[in-house]
This record gives sequence, structure tokens and C-alpha cells, in this order.
Amino acid sequence: LRMTFKKILSKAKAGSCTTVIMEVSSHALDLDRVGGVEFDVTIFTNFSQDHLDYHQTMDEYFRAKSRLFTELADYSRSHGKKTTSIINLDDDGGQEMWNISRTDNKKGISLQMAFDQNEIICDANGIRGRFSGIDIESTLIGEHNSYNIAYAVEVGLTLGISERDIQIGIKECKSISGRLERINNSWGIHIFVDFAHKPHALESVLKTVRSFKKSEKEKVILVFGCGGERDHLKRPMMAKIAAENSEKIWVTSDNPRREDPEKIIEEIMSGFDEDTKKDKVNVVIDRKVAIFEAIKNSCCGDVVLICGKGHENYQQIQDMKIPFD
Repeated sequence: LRMTFKKILSKAKAGSCTTVIMEVSSHALDLDRVGGVEFDVTIFTNFSQDHLDYHQTMDEYFRAKSRLFTELADYSRSHGKKTTSIINLDDDGGQEMWNISRTDNKKGISLQMAFDQNEIICDANGIRGRFSGIDIESTLIGEHNSYNIAYAVEVGLTLGISERDIQIGIKECKSISGRLERINNSWGIHIFVDFAHKPHALESVLKTVRSFKKSEKEKVILVFGCGGERDHLKRPMMAKIAAENSEKIWVTSDNPRREDPEKIIEEIMSGFDEDTKKDKVNVVIDRKVAIFEAIKNSCCGDVVLICGKGHENYQQIQDMKIPFD
């Protein structure tokens, strides 16, 4: 896999590509798939429970992530790169990553005070505010995208991109398929599809859509499940987050793979108390039926959030990928 990746980079360079932007997974770092790559800029976005089916412990997961800011930073510097890390200090793992990062320069991102003082506005119409001294407007939605904008601004400034080009680039950036993607409809219901499939992401997107409610009568209705053959510990955690941030919940299938869908749902349900199960939760194994039921039971002004699969156009059952969009 490392050689395959190197061939991709070589082909890109031969095609006059000058800049590569990539997501580096903890798996790739642990398996040394990006060994020998010289990074100019690295970004730490957040650290929360995921991939424990592979890493086993949170400490091992963090250690894998940190290699991008330690070992690979050392390698890049030894080959003449002037390295910069951009680190989210509002995240629980941010300060620790800041302390151990070995890049030449470090830039911290902290937006919480700006949110509290309304210096950055996030609502159903988009994001507006001042980031690193640059006035930004965007049609992207949610606090998590405010952080993405902050990272992009800092990367642009680090690479010498003009403030004007940064403004224009962010303003013209449209929503990515399956990432808090609005589904237009004529019923006055706010329907969104999102890829959130781990606790931190689910909590973040639920808090975002709750802010779209204009009255206490309006509901947040959530459709979600958990993937098969993945971290079992996060299943009840996600149920707890769903209960705290939704008025109605449909628990359903989400790529069960070779696991029994009923068993997955049973583990999710263990995170709900009995009153929540009775008052809020519906279990529908068939994801298509669950989505239809959730929308059918919503009213004008409600938010229906369909989480887990995002941009994926299939449902993986056993070893088959069945078309599902």
C-alpha cells in the first residue's frame, strides 16, 4: 500500500501537481503507509473514541495519530522542510498534541470564545465571522465547519496564499455530499444527511441542527445505527448522545457487514434508559423503512437528521454491497 501511494504521488507530480491535500488515518500511520512522505503542514482536528476494534486502547489510538506530528515531522525536517502544525486547542486532545508536536512552527486554533461572544455566527444560513484577521462568509453549516474554515485559513496563510484568495475560495466552497447535506423538500421539514458515525461527530452534528429549531414544539428526529465489525464500545455511547439531543429516534442498520443487525441494535439499545426506550425510540432494522417512518412522523419546522452513511450509496450486508442511496 505504501508503494501504491508513492506511485499516486509520483503520477501527480508528473502531471504538474504542486500541492497535495490528504487525510491521514490512524491506520495509515500505524501501518507506516505514509512513511517517507515529507509534510509541510499537518492539522490536528480532534480526538475521540473510534477504531478501538483496531487500536484496542485510546492510548494506542492517540499514539498512532501523534506520529504525524512527531516521527513524520522529524523526517520532514531532516529533508529540509520547514514544518508547521495547526492544532485544535478546544479539543480535549489538542493540548497534549501541542505539547508533543515537533514541527518548526505551531499554530493553535481556539474558537469557543468567538462563538460565545457572537464574533463567529453559525446558523442555518451559513457561517460568518473573522478568522485570523480575515472576514469570512460561507454557506457551509455548523460549528464543526467553522473549525474546518479556521484550519483552511491558517493553511492558506502558511503557504503564502493571499487573504483575498482565501476569502473567495471559502465563499465559493459548497457543501460536500453527505456532510450535513440538506435535502430540499416542499414540506417545510429540515432534512439532513450526515456521515457522523462516532460519538463526538454525532454529538456535534446534533447540537448544530438543534440550533435550527425556532420553538420548543419543533423536534429533532434522528435516524442512526452503528457499523458492524467495528468498535462495540461506542454503540451505547451513541445511544446516550442521541437520547440527550433528540426528541424522537429511529435505530436502524448501518453497514452490518457480517454481524447480526439485531445484535448490533441490541448493543445500541443498552445505552438507553427504560423511559427513553418507551417514549423516544423506535427500532426498525430496514434502513429505508426507518427513514420513511421518521419523515412521515415529522412536521413542518422539525429537523430530520439521517446519520451514519453520508455519501455512501450502498448498504454492506455480509460481503455484499447492495445499492442504497
